[in-house]
Amino acid sequence: TTNDTVPDELDGYSTEKFGDTISVDLPSFYGADLNYIKIKSGTFKLAVTSNLNQALDLDFNFNSLSKNNETLQIQDSIDPSEGNGFSYTIDLANYDLDLTTSGVSNKMDISVGSIMSLIGGSYFPNNGKISYNVSIKNLEFYRIEGDLGQFEFDTQTGKLPLSLFDNIQYLDNLTFVDPKLHITAKSTVGATASIRINELNLSGLNGVSTNLDLAPNDFVVNAHPDYNNMSETENSSFSITNETSNITDGLSNAPNLITYEIDALFGSETSSAFWLVDTSQIEFELKAELPLDFKVTNILYGDTMANVSLPATPEVTNALKKVQIKMIGTNGFPFEIGLQGYWVNSKYQVIDSLFNDGTEYIIESAEIDNDGYPKNVTQKTTYIEMTPERYENIATKATHLIYYTNFHTFENGTQNVKLLSTNSFDLKMGILIQTEVQTDDYETGF
Repeated sequence: TTNDTVPDELDGYSTEKFGDTISVDLPSFYGADLNYIKIKSGTFKLAVTSNLNQALDLDFNFNSLSKNNETLQIQDSIDPSEGNGFSYTIDLANYDLDLTTSGVSNKMDISVGSIMSLIGGSYFPNNGKISYNVSIKNLEFYRIEGDLGQFEFDTQTGKLPLSLFDNIQYLDNLTFVDPKLHITAKSTVGATASIRINELNLSGLNGVSTNLDLAPNDFVVNAHPDYNNMSETENSSFSITNETSNITDGLSNAPNLITYEIDALFGSETSSAFWLVDTSQIEFELKAELPLDFKVTNILYGDTMANVSLPATPEVTNALKKVQIKMIGTNGFPFEIGLQGYWVNSKYQVIDSLFNDGTEYIIESAEIDNDGYPKNVTQKTTYIEMTPERYENIATKATHLIYYTNFHTFENGTQNVKLLSTNSFDLKMGILIQTEVQTDDYETGF
């Protein structure tokens, strides 16, 4: 609110002209010194009152506000016989607010010109004044520019599943040679940023989790779109390695989930001019690089084969003579693979096991070269003998086969091995059933 105080009495004039400048302080934006705002929405209000007994013609020029290159102007009058003031409400959508015209940061200036109609010897009341009340509310922007100081975006949290370690039941001595976590910052903010990692947690087997200790835990993101390409996204990447964290310890427990919490602080202590648009944001993407150059003593995977259906009609079970399960394993990986399975019913109650004597290593490891890469493919055939009674029990009751595979790398996990995208593993399993059929005397037996 600005008050213009006028003299107590003026003589001999038909009119009196005077001017004024109103400065409106804008709300603080993280200590920023703003130069320009492209307004998306907002409301401007002007209220003028006078306690004078003379008519006023008022002309307001809003030097800081323009639309389509035309400065906002308001012209109106106050006639004491009709009232003591007037008010206006302006929708600021799509207006430009130039905050350099006032010469003072974060201020909008308004020039006021007044013409007062006077009669010689007119008398003014004590403390006669004209009052202007100006306000801007609910201001939202398409773009702002200036020396924005420092401001912080909301903390971002996220998750990265590691499907490589799904279904692991047991683990011994897993060591990766050169693991990395890559964090990419995708920014559409016209400023540099400081990225601070508050939390990076690896959750693994049996609910055990490891929070990574990072040194350092903050990184500078210099890449950002330039002024002429505001709609573009610029990426910056940085990596977390064995040298900057305890990532090897975190991976030794075969984590299947990484969670993170990251802050972004824009600007510097010395501050610099930059800009924001209403869609400006910074996003983070986390990727794990786990080069399959590793060694492990023992990993146990578990999974379920559903809807097991074996021939179980009386014609088959009454004529059983011999039953065999045949498995053919073809392996291009440098792992020796063991297998055990359990036949279960619909309530997951165990009916029988695949092997009587525990896990059988049915698939031999491919040999490796001097660099740890597999150099050939191995194949092994395994037969499991089953009595007719055992088969009938499984065929009539089992609905699922829960199987566990455990493996160790070449030579019982004593050597590092490397994998290629062309490496593969294949296991075929079938059942051989021999039956005996009685024939009539006049028919040929078989």
